[in-house]
Amino acid sequence: VNTLKTSKEELKKKLEEKYISVQDGAISTHCLHISDYDFIRKVPGFRTGEFLVQDESSAKAVESLDIREDSTVLELCAAPGGKSLYAAELARKGHVTARDLSVEKTDLIRENAERLGITNIEIEEKDATLLDEDAVDKYDRVIADVPCSGLGVMGRKNDIKYHVTKESMDELKKLGYSILCNAGQYVKAGGKLLYSTCTINQKENEENVDAFLKEYPGFTLLEEKTFLQGLDPCDGFFYAILQKKD
Repeated sequence: VNTLKTSKEELKKKLEEKYISVQDGAISTHCLHISDYDFIRKVPGFRTGEFLVQDESSAKAVESLDIREDSTVLELCAAPGGKSLYAAELARKGHVTARDLSVEKTDLIRENAERLGITNIEIEEKDATLLDEDAVDKYDRVIADVPCSGLGVMGRKNDIKYHVTKESMDELKKLGYSILCNAGQYVKAGGKLLYSTCTINQKENEENVDAFLKEYPGFTLLEEKTFLQGLDPCDGFFYAILQKKD
């Protein structure tokens, strides 16, 4: 729910008046689960930017980052922008920079930002695998939602199992780690870093976090969480919250 435009209670009432079934989210503060609708773009409140479609696990990860009203936030690999836009909603007096690799991807973020009426966001085309010297030690909060094997969403995207291989997962582990290492350098002293994937592969998740903590002892692990599709009320998902020492 975009609380810059409405409240969870107001949106819930509007949806129920159109006979859409609504339940409160199970793990996230501002989420609603909806069913009994035909086309998401025709759901009341979509075109007016009163909500964004996002899995509840992603919203929970952003909430766990403890974003303050005046925080500066950077997200790498941000498209289609769900985490960045939620971060911007939480950092109402702060600023969010959302980056991704191509015009096509940044246009998705821009489209969602315009629909939601979010203005405290800057959208940039940048390669997350290349260190940006100008961004080092600049941000209160950094989000690295890295490319992954997608095993956590295989229930919704059944074709994943036909394409994933041990070799591809090893390459994605390396890619995720390189992005994580760059992301860590953008965090201010005392700031926090969110590392997340939509996979349940430990090599891409816990092993990358462990390797990062060994290489960068200036960080400590505050929280680590894995959601399992079918057991938890959300997609399969992993996130870790790390804090840079003062």
